[in-house]
This record gives sequence, C-alpha cells and structure tokens, in this order.
Amino acid sequence: MFEYYNYNKKIPKNRYLEMDKILRTFYIKLHGKEEYNKRREFFDNEGFDIWLNTIRNTPDYNIILYIVDNEIKGFICYQYYEENIWICEIQLVEEYQYKGYVKVLLQEMLNQINNKCNYFLASIHPNNEHSINTFTHIGMTYNEDNHRYEISYEKLKKYIKNVSNLTHR
Repeated sequence: MFEYYNYNKKIPKNRYLEMDKILRTFYIKLHGKEEYNKRREFFDNEGFDIWLNTIRNTPDYNIILYIVDNEIKGFICYQYYEENIWICEIQLVEEYQYKGYVKVLLQEMLNQINNKCNYFLASIHPNNEHSINTFTHIGMTYNEDNHRYEISYEKLKKYIKNVSNLTHR
C-alpha cells in the first residue's frame, strides 16, 4: 500500500517521525554510531527542523511511502526541477533492501508523475557508496558538468518495466 504527501497534503507527525528513524538508522549504518553521536544534537534540533520544513513546506515536494502492516518499509521523495524530477531521497528499511523494492518505489513515482519530465536527477555524496551503487544500478550516470546523477525518463521506464508484483507480498 502507498501513502502520498505533498505541500497540499502535509505528512502527519507519526509518519515523518517514522521516516526520521529510518534515515537515522541508515546514517548510523553508513557512518557508525560514534559519528552519529557526535552529530546527534544537530540531528535532534536544527537538522531535524530544516528537514521537516523541507518535506512539509516546499512546493512541488512529494513523498510516497511504502506501507506494510501500517509501518513504513520504504519511501521516495522527489520534486519537480525545471522540466525534470529531482529524486531527493530513496530509503528502505534493511529487510527490504536488495529485494527489488527500489523498483517498486520508482514505478509508483512514475505512476504519479504521468510523463511530466525529461530526466530524473539526483545528488549523492561521494562517500555514500551504497546510494551510488543503487543509482548506478538502475542506470543513472554521473554528469561531471552538473555534478549530479541522471537518467532519461525513457531509460528509467525501460529499467522498471518488468517490476515484479512485490507490493502484494
């Protein structure tokens, strides 16, 4: 099941707190508990406020939550950027990673945007090998001129064409 939120339909507190927990868990996995603890005050205060303001108050910012048993198992956030879609975040809880659910989220995003873009774009920190591997696996290439990853609408559509029916498991 999917839930959809945007500027006009604000995400409720219970859902953004679940998203925050998933993001923090991923940060700890990526950088370690010690690094997380060094930055925890920022994550708990200013960082959280900035993130929450972004996801709730940015026009054209969209959130798709993938829900199983009333819990978020993954989400994708994106916004319109010129004639393109900027993929801001894709996250899955650990037990849903590497099982094709990124395709499920991407397919649902394509369903929602209805051919309203030329390219999908993403910015990835150079040390985030997990995200780099995920985005390059789906066919995104690094554009050195713009310092971002990108894939055409048609190439992404072709990549996810054979999405298995994971949403009903």
